[in-house]
Amino acid sequence: MKYSVVIPIYNSESYLESCLSSIVNQTYQDIEIILINDGSKDQSLQICKKYEQEDKRIKVISIKNSGVSVARNKGIENATGDFILFVDSDDYIDLNYIEKSNNYIVEKQLAYLKCAYKEIEQNKKDTIEYYEDKVFDRKTVMKEIATTDSFSSIGGVFIKRSIIVDNNITFSSQYKYAEDLLFNYKCISKCDRVGYYTQCYYFYIKNVESTSNKIDIESLKKYVNDNIEVID
Repeated sequence: MKYSVVIPIYNSESYLESCLSSIVNQTYQDIEIILINDGSKDQSLQICKKYEQEDKRIKVISIKNSGVSVARNKGIENATGDFILFVDSDDYIDLNYIEKSNNYIVEKQLAYLKCAYKEIEQNKKDTIEYYEDKVFDRKTVMKEIATTDSFSSIGGVFIKRSIIVDNNITFSSQYKYAEDLLFNYKCISKCDRVGYYTQCYYFYIKNVESTSNKIDIESLKKYVNDNIEVID
């Protein structure tokens, strides 16, 4: 089974090599790596090009700065794998992340899989595990989406590509925040079997410069309003 790893990139030079190294050195090799350079102004594009020259599985696509939703949608358009894995450019994954996840996906016949993660802030690691290893049916997982934040983020998530493509599901540019939650909801509503897995980790870096960590009053208002609209 082939996996497409989609990574949107904007001014990520400080974290990008760590992210890409964790992808290209995966124990599972049947992957393609789609890097969407979203108009970066730092050295991100040069780093991407260097990795592209060294690894034929990598494809670099540059677009004008349009936001993470447009970048992810461009990645989806260019993906050819059976599953798409979404990774953010300032994060990284265990080197056996795809191999272990693939085994679980095949064993449990999943269309969607979310894994546990470790949240890293100033060298402090907090392990976040919402559940033990578990498989949800559609009705149960839809309730989880409505009542918890367990499926609010897209980082480290595997989704069967046909679910996305056949149902014309895209990330909405209307929302600067909560676009992950809306995309997850649309995808999961089309999946019969959704899995959660704790045997490998997605490392989420709490980057103070990232969009999700801006705390000025206008950003806070936008964050609240976006979440209210999406949840509604």
